[in-house]
Amino acid sequence: MNWNLKSIISDMLIAPGYCEEFCSESNKILIAFAKDNFEVSFYDKKYILSSDSLFVGNNISLLNRSLAPVMLNILILECSNNFRMISPRIFLENDEGISTFMNFLKKVVNQPFYENYKIHQLSLRISNFLNHRLSLEQNVMKLESKIDSRLIIINRMIRTQYSDPLTLEDMATRINCNAVYLSNTYKKVFGCSPIKHLQKVRMRKGQELLVETTLTINEISRHVGYISNSQFSNYYKKYYGVSPRDFRRELYIKKEEK
Repeated sequence: MNWNLKSIISDMLIAPGYCEEFCSESNKILIAFAKDNFEVSFYDKKYILSSDSLFVGNNISLLNRSLAPVMLNILILECSNNFRMISPRIFLENDEGISTFMNFLKKVVNQPFYENYKIHQLSLRISNFLNHRLSLEQNVMKLESKIDSRLIIINRMIRTQYSDPLTLEDMATRINCNAVYLSNTYKKVFGCSPIKHLQKVRMRKGQELLVETTLTINEISRHVGYISNSQFSNYYKKYYGVSPRDFRRELYIKKEEK
């Protein structure tokens, strides 16, 4: 599918409590990335767009629930065919291919693109990325129809029971299989081991709670399934490059400055 770049909105500010709607037409799609955490709504579902992720979707509402303005970069593309996403996609920058593409987009939006790139070349680069990522997802869906259905149970278990003190052995016992088999087959299907997936879910939820609540870091640690503040902090710093305490302190400083 070929996508044509129609507009670039660089450093768009959305005021606190304000909502912007984009791409209600079925042949348009939005790509967005933010400098701060941000909430995105798709019908009744809500997604947290962090500073290290890329959001792709259509019929999207961008809502700023924070107390300060939020800055986003947005690209809008159009194709000749109708294309309705069942759900938006959030791509994380810790994937090497996505990191490279995000760096490319940041370079584009931070300077007059018409001086350095042709619109056709931009459209082609973006189309190749989207088609590749969506193709990978379709392949995973085909695999899921052929794989051990018990892996889906574990995937759902991770997403809904991340606050429990889960271990690989707990998961294997749940579906009555060998722990090594579970780890290896899960990684083949979902791209990471069950424990790695659990850590990712906990980190994203932990960051969401740091931004949206006044819970202490100790309370957040327990909420996302860690037995101690230090355990949560170590994983968080490894994942995001900053400790939970420093991350929250930076949020307060930004709010005070604005």
